[in-house]
Amino acid sequence: MVVITRAAAKRQQQSSNADSIVLHRNIIKKKRKKQVAGQHASSCISSSSPLQSNAITSTSCTFTLSAFNTPNSNECLINTPITTTASSSRFELCDHQNQNDVIGINDSNQFISLPSMEFNQTDNNQQDQIHDVEDNDESDTKTSWPIIVGEIQWCKTNRGNDRMCMCGYTYDFMSQTLKKNIRYFRCSKKNIGCNAVVRICIDSNMYKDSNNVEHNHPPDHHNVKRLLVLQKIKERVMVEPTSVTRIIEDEYVKHHLNDGDREKFLLPASQASKFYKIRAKMVPSNPKSMNFKVPQLYSTTHDDDEFLIYDSIHKKIGGRLMIFSTEVLIKILCSCEIIFVDGTFKTRPIMFSQVYVIMGMHLAEAIPLVWCLTPKREEEVYEKIFKVLKRKSIEYGVKLEPKYAYADFESGTINALEKVFPDIIVRGCWYHFTQSVFRNIQKMGLSTVYEKNKEVNIWLKSFMALPLIKNDILDAAVELLIKNVPSSDKSLIDFYEYFQRQWFTRKPPRYWSLGPIHIRCNNSLEGYNNRLKYRFGIHPQLWPFIHFLKAEESLVMMRATQIRNGIYRYKTMPFSANNERLRKKTKQLKNLSRLFQLGSISLNRYITNLSTFVGEAAKKKKKNNNDIHHATIDDSRIDDDNI
Repeated sequence: MVVITRAAAKRQQQSSNADSIVLHRNIIKKKRKKQVAGQHASSCISSSSPLQSNAITSTSCTFTLSAFNTPNSNECLINTPITTTASSSRFELCDHQNQNDVIGINDSNQFISLPSMEFNQTDNNQQDQIHDVEDNDESDTKTSWPIIVGEIQWCKTNRGNDRMCMCGYTYDFMSQTLKKNIRYFRCSKKNIGCNAVVRICIDSNMYKDSNNVEHNHPPDHHNVKRLLVLQKIKERVMVEPTSVTRIIEDEYVKHHLNDGDREKFLLPASQASKFYKIRAKMVPSNPKSMNFKVPQLYSTTHDDDEFLIYDSIHKKIGGRLMIFSTEVLIKILCSCEIIFVDGTFKTRPIMFSQVYVIMGMHLAEAIPLVWCLTPKREEEVYEKIFKVLKRKSIEYGVKLEPKYAYADFESGTINALEKVFPDIIVRGCWYHFTQSVFRNIQKMGLSTVYEKNKEVNIWLKSFMALPLIKNDILDAAVELLIKNVPSSDKSLIDFYEYFQRQWFTRKPPRYWSLGPIHIRCNNSLEGYNNRLKYRFGIHPQLWPFIHFLKAEESLVMMRATQIRNGIYRYKTMPFSANNERLRKKTKQLKNLSRLFQLGSISLNRYITNLSTFVGEAAKKKKKNNNDIHHATIDDSRIDDDNI
């Protein structure tokens, strides 16, 4: 028993259909030739000059025109039966060079010999009026369409070969000749016998010429548009982790389909399964363990530059560490004297502990330059990150030596920075400092008195404002606050003991005593972490996370180029804390410091004025049936849940 596959059966059916179409066209051509011969013979007889007034009249007769070669002229022999049924039909014989060309008339046999007629010289007007005749259909149909030259667009065949689209026709790649700088494309409708071929220049992808064979089918602009839209969907499906159905819907909307186009397209839900299969071949499944291989698509940028600069599993650091950056971004990082480091936990892929981001102050604007997926939040991990960056910078011909680093008060980060960069000055973020103090106010049960008692409110906020004064007067300021406790409540004494233990013993003032400087916190990094949360969502899968990270890299490169060209937009900067409001606050802090140094205001007044920079705790707000307390810095709200 012969087994035939579906593909073979389909090809056999297409072949039989093509044979039937060709046979049908041959029959049409034969009918057309017969019709032309009859029309031409009649026209020649009726238009010829009379031969010595010889006329033939017959009630019913059949003539055979026999044109033959004579010694004096080139003539072709044609036998064409002509039947007349009219009661009286008159035929005038045409004169042809020589009257002797008329051989004779045999009335009995009803045969007549006529001079030669050259059908190759048929009038052009008659040729233009030739049409196909199909069975009994009397309407004329067009059988050829010229190759139209216009805009060239490209897509791919199912086998991945180039397909050219031009003016409603599609052409598939055949071959190429490098010596002649030509690529050959044949009409995609070769299954119906269309042999139109166009030639394209290799270097310019522009139309050159054709084989002068016309199409045997009309153009189909709707089908060409369908192929181009499907090609765009396929390209997006292979690189974007977005829902396939959503991608299809987006492309349908972008291409503004009309009624004719919609007839050619399937609904997104019907198209989705095919593209999911394509994606499954290109995009690996979401890893379930740390032993996974990163495809090249996710280890390079959109410009095919190296993006995954480090990827390794170490028992010492407790798992897999992945560091994403580029050579250009590392060089920008090395040019920055100030860096910001912080981790976020909500936007991490579930297998990792956190997303660790490093930003640099590049030409007065903070931009993200390095992204890390860490297995743990420990000193060994941070130390490994900074050592890798330091080694990479040397490979790229630069040196990473930041002067200042702003971070939260995590001991692991501070110790790692000071170990890898011995000369660095680490400054804790006032943002995190204020939040930590305010959380302890809540834990000690001082929230009510903080909100209702003005003296207690100013006293507690004065502790939060201590990082804004210079280090040389810090001890005097703390002593002044202890001597002026607004109440004998034991909880206030407990608060002071907590402050002394946490912020003088565990975290020395050198990390949080900032003074009236311009940069007091890494709000720019906190804002960027919120952007990642909005962009990535909560605990995204690994491949979608890296895909969106590549988009972030493209955005950072664009912004870095704008900064270098002097394009500053303080109100719309996506990452920078360098805004006008911050400038005003810094100027006000410097003015207060100058007034105190000049003796215009006392230390008590100076500290009290600084306490106004700490925003009031927000009133309890209902959000998803949960009460959330907030504290603010520089009129910016700080959510305790973000720490």
